[in-house]
Amino acid sequence: MKKFDRTNYDKLSKIDKLVFDEREEICKQCQHHETCKQESYPYMKPIIEKTNQGFGLSYVSCGKNPRGKIKSYIDIKKRDHLFKNEKKKKLVKQLVKNKRGYVYGLAGTGKSHMLAYVANELNKQGLSVYYDLSITLAKKIWNFDTQTETIKELQKYDVVLIDDIGSEMMTENLIRNFYMLLIKDRIDNNKPLYFTSNYSVAGLAKRMEKHIDSVSISVLLDRLQTLRPIKYEDENFRK
Repeated sequence: MKKFDRTNYDKLSKIDKLVFDEREEICKQCQHHETCKQESYPYMKPIIEKTNQGFGLSYVSCGKNPRGKIKSYIDIKKRDHLFKNEKKKKLVKQLVKNKRGYVYGLAGTGKSHMLAYVANELNKQGLSVYYDLSITLAKKIWNFDTQTETIKELQKYDVVLIDDIGSEMMTENLIRNFYMLLIKDRIDNNKPLYFTSNYSVAGLAKRMEKHIDSVSISVLLDRLQTLRPIKYEDENFRK
């Protein structure tokens, strides 16, 4: 295995040095991605990066694990390195670790790009990724000829990420026969699922309440809460 770059190693904290040494040793013993023993960041190796506080650890693909299949409306491979911004980097790491997420906030603040970073990090771990706009998926569900095919296709992917839920026209068919089934299936089977939205979970539920009964809304709300909603705040980059 190619040696780790130890430039600026002496500037790491004692804890970071211990972590770096431990992960380096694990990687030295690894012969193939199927035997990876890196628990927190599988198929990733630590690198030393400059931060706002000095120097710390970040993680990049070790190169041994092949990428999984990708179907995405955004080129996630361009997000090959984590944000230099510490706050955003921390959020990406948190979402990757949680294997689920509901990121909401004002339009134009970068939620879609944030999720693209998450998709890329998971894909580099060998997971197949499906990332698309909610309106694109909604059109496929509204069309009877493509509804079943779309649902089956999503089931084949390890990770599903849906951007801008709530922007599409809500219908009972879309809510009951797609979103409720999708969310239940992935939560029950511990499959990674992510959403971005301009609406909080409560706000999204309110948007849906005209089209479905209160009991179903309550069930959906409870399931969305298990995705650990995070309010994302940043400047509007569209202005």
